[in-house]
Amino acid sequence: MKLLKNIKGCYLFFIVLAFLVNSVYAEESRGYKIQKKRLNKPSRIVLKAEELRQSIFIYDGMREGDIDIAMDAQFNRIENMMFVRTLISNDEGEEEVQEDGCD
Repeated sequence: MKLLKNIKGCYLFFIVLAFLVNSVYAEESRGYKIQKKRLNKPSRIVLKAEELRQSIFIYDGMREGDIDIAMDAQFNRIENMMFVRTLISNDEGEEEVQEDGCD
């Protein structure tokens, strides 16, 4: 029962978080850091929720390099990840949002 309350709390937290941060994150922003930590160092509660509910977390505005690192380090969790509005570097070294077809 306690785990279920924690899982519900996690979902509520991330819903609120979605409203508090911009859709495209600067690396230094709080929202970007929270997503990056969840991607690379998930808590036991997050891991248990992914396992029990087979949930998917949508990462919004992550840098391509951070995603590549996670794909290697967190390969066993790939089925629980979705990435939208990925930031990629163009030929001039500027970041731009990759068009992914998600609205």
